Amino acid sequence: MSMITGGKLIYNKLVQNNINKVFCYSGGAVMSLIDTLHNQNKIKYYISPTEQLLTYQAIGYAKSSNNLGVVIVTSGPGFTNTLTGILDAQNDSTPLLILSGNVPLASKNTRAFQEAPAVEMSKPITKWSYQINNSNEISSVIDKAIYIATEGKKGSVHIDLPKCILSTKFIDYTNYDNLIYKKKN
Repeated sequence: MSMITGGKLIYNKLVQNNINKVFCYSGGAVMSLIDTLHNQNKIKYYISPTEQLLTYQAIGYAKSSNNLGVVIVTSGPGFTNTLTGILDAQNDSTPLLILSGNVPLASKNTRAFQEAPAVEMSKPITKWSYQINNSNEISSVIDKAIYIATEGKKGSVHIDLPKCILSTKFIDYTNYDNLIYKKKN
């Protein structure tokens, strides 16, 4: 069996949820996720010169297509530069999912380079803001985030992704049933 990272697991969840466009701004904290976008043909990605523009591109896409706008942004100032767009999407009932990187959990609350209290900053202006603190909850949190952003009165949802969560390795069970079946026969 092959191994995948937490970033690849998030990519797989986006594909499973029919997300075919994302808007991203790279940085060290989210590279495990952004790297999954290269050399694949399921999700088209757009790179923006600024985080503010990136967020408004995702909002424009969501408004014009009636699909979920997805933003991938790095930690610290990268995330804080999206706050105006997050509030705009929330106030306009525009479905927006922000996936922000952050420092590893071991560095949390140490004033580490590029650390930001992203959840505390975005909670008042989103339908839901949550930091994944256990890699085993990645799948359920991504599904829940997409559901919350797109159901009922649409709006902004923020998921904060510590670097250690994105780089955690998992067994890839994508084709697990096929492997068991083949071994039995």
